[in-house]
Amino acid sequence: MKKTIITSLFAIAIATGIQAQTETMAVNNTPVEMNGTQDDINETGVVGISGWTSFNELSSQMYKLKGANYFNTIKMIRAMEPTVMSLEATKPMWMNTEEINEDVADFKKEYMELTSEMSVDNDEFRENLEEISEQYEDLREEAMETFIDYRKNVMDGNEEYKEEIEKNHSKMMNGKDGQEEYKEETKNLKKIRDGKTNQ
Repeated sequence: MKKTIITSLFAIAIATGIQAQTETMAVNNTPVEMNGTQDDINETGVVGISGWTSFNELSSQMYKLKGANYFNTIKMIRAMEPTVMSLEATKPMWMNTEEINEDVADFKKEYMELTSEMSVDNDEFRENLEEISEQYEDLREEAMETFIDYRKNVMDGNEEYKEEIEKNHSKMMNGKDGQEEYKEETKNLKKIRDGKTNQ
């Protein structure tokens, strides 16, 4: 029994090795190098923002790049252009912070540099690809921080509203107080949007 299990495992290991090897071979049976992004894109964090379809599409495209061969990487990079160019114009107002705008501009700059130098050697291409991966990670991190600030502010406003409603049984009178408390608490949303929070 033990020998059968070990033999089966060995056969599976060989089959997996053959499959992995054939996936990294080009049409003419020459080895194809991977693009080097396996470690550059994190598996955790925000990958989608409600109302920001370009960012969501960019996230999807960046994950498809992870570990792709050079031929597929070049095809995917070229296909990204409409998404990258629409990042700034499509972001929701609550994501319109100074930091987000800077990260979008930095990502676009690195992307343009990468696409203008597609014919450079593999090391230079890999370095440029690593740069856009880093810029993408910076953008994701900033989007997460902005989302957390925004959500906290809305939750605080809702809590104040509930407290005002519960203070008195007269919902009509306290409803107005609650609305004013909510407005007061959510004034900071503009500050968050403009990147003027005290963090």
